[in-house]
Amino acid sequence: PPFEGLGVSVPCLRSFRAAYASLTSGVTVAQAVSGVVMPLTGASKRSLARALQLRGAKDEAGRPLVAKATALFIAADSEPFDELLESVEAYAATCEKPEDVYVWVEPFGLNYHAPPLTDCSMVWWQTSFKSAVKEMGAACVLLGAWEEPSVLTRAWGWWQLHCALATKTPLSCQMAEAQMERLQETLLSDMDLVTAAWDRLFDATWRKASAPSESHVGAT
Repeated sequence: PPFEGLGVSVPCLRSFRAAYASLTSGVTVAQAVSGVVMPLTGASKRSLARALQLRGAKDEAGRPLVAKATALFIAADSEPFDELLESVEAYAATCEKPEDVYVWVEPFGLNYHAPPLTDCSMVWWQTSFKSAVKEMGAACVLLGAWEEPSVLTRAWGWWQLHCALATKTPLSCQMAEAQMERLQETLLSDMDLVTAAWDRLFDATWRKASAPSESHVGAT
């Protein structure tokens, strides 16, 4: 089956954050998905992006909140949900036309009521998913904590990175503001701590990477 590949706009993310701040503040991406996204999409049995698209949801300027994705945003579900949304918005701000950026980001783009992604064949991963990444035209990875970026400890994160690199899709990195400040402070005080941590990380990454969990479900 084809990959749905729907992206959400910055106004969409801002609207969602404002509406559910009391439920998503201080929780991880995985907790926001189970506590908010899945209940919201339970009736439609679709991804949140698809559900919004079917409703014809638009921002104050009349632009659709959901459209064909123009970028893949790669992040671990253990990251703070607020930092994920903040980082997606920061990424969009670096683009030439932020208003035209529609990001495929897991909590909004995945259908958590469909069969697990692990049920898909390797042929599907090598064709449909990889082609969808190439068609988006851009990718960005959220590194998270500099000591051990959680996205690099999961096979799912590595596969998305592989697809971006294999299709020569432009790839950028993003860090939440708080994490960037921590990194800058450490670089100024003791750069060796950072280089030593990254040496250990890349030496151990392949041994520590875990398979996609059952929560990574079909986006088709």
